[in-house]
Amino acid sequence: MGTDTLKLDLLIVGGGLWGSLAAAALKRHRPEVRFLLLEAGPRLGGSHTWSYHDSDVPDSMRDIVRAASHAHWDEHEVRFPARTRRLATGYGSMTDQSLHDAIAPLLGDSLRLGTRFDPASAPSAAAVWDVRGFAPFTQPGSAPVTGFQKFVGYEVALAKPHGLRGPILMDATVPQLGDYRFVYTLPFGERTVLIEDTRYSDTDAIDEAHFDAEIRAYAKGQGWEITTVIRKEIAALPIPFEAAYFDQCVPVPPLASELPIPGGTRAGLFHEVTGYSVPNALAFIDALIRIPDLKAHPRATLRALTLETLAATRWQRHYLLMLSRMLFRAAEPDLRYRIFERFYGLSEGLIQRFYAGRLQISDAIRIVAGKPPVPILRALKTL
Repeated sequence: MGTDTLKLDLLIVGGGLWGSLAAAALKRHRPEVRFLLLEAGPRLGGSHTWSYHDSDVPDSMRDIVRAASHAHWDEHEVRFPARTRRLATGYGSMTDQSLHDAIAPLLGDSLRLGTRFDPASAPSAAAVWDVRGFAPFTQPGSAPVTGFQKFVGYEVALAKPHGLRGPILMDATVPQLGDYRFVYTLPFGERTVLIEDTRYSDTDAIDEAHFDAEIRAYAKGQGWEITTVIRKEIAALPIPFEAAYFDQCVPVPPLASELPIPGGTRAGLFHEVTGYSVPNALAFIDALIRIPDLKAHPRATLRALTLETLAATRWQRHYLLMLSRMLFRAAEPDLRYRIFERFYGLSEGLIQRFYAGRLQISDAIRIVAGKPPVPILRALKTL
């Protein structure tokens, strides 16, 4: 690697969610750590919306997350054919623009935009942390089978106020169309709303024209007239069925190696059922900034914390993989919504712990207790 006059403690590669929040937390809580954040794009965040429950956010990250949020609400709602529920858990959303606007000024000369990572010329650092998102599998041609959570989202301006009190995280009263389908709506302003058509699907194929028509039909059904499409989001997140998926993620290298330490979704740190990683990122960064010898031994610290995190969540990972198999393999596609419909009848505390990735054994038992919302024999085959 190239050298600087003063060697960095940490080089963070990737200014998405993980890299941006980690850099902000280091700047605020560990100012003695000399780091640099490299982002290939012209700004932080790419083109994304990241949402979170208030119960996902540790105290050390609360001010940072709130400052980076585009909107926050005191409650949220879900809708299913046989259940509608309003939950008192606060909910917030960060957009790429709000993330950049809050964090880029805070970082100052600890941020380099428009800079791709090249090991041969990168600044010299005691540790390199690669958090550039999902990576190709390390063994080409051996990718395990997964399902996908795919979506197209439009942030739109409306002719009249939408009338929403808060977000609708899942509106599964819409036609299922052969997948578990729901519409996700975030009211960013009185006449501005993000409408996201989401599918738990067996394929990652996205027909943009079809999604466009369905989003517009949903808006019309709500009595909303779209005047402008402000921005669009399109993605397909893997929903793994087997632990073999994680064996194919970028491995954590030996301590003596000069290879970067993988982080975030690159290392397989994301929620196995939702595909999201905000809670994982917040919990990991909270733990990282609390380690006393972070500056003295940054590579050993990052490596150990990554391995410890993967090990500590192993039982939960296998449990959540089982739930994903049940969703995709035990339920008929048009009836997959019944699993979430039943889930949202459980206690709010359990729901919070599920999304935050902090399930207790009693939660795991409660989720599957009783008559399953899928055929019993098919459910048993997923265990």
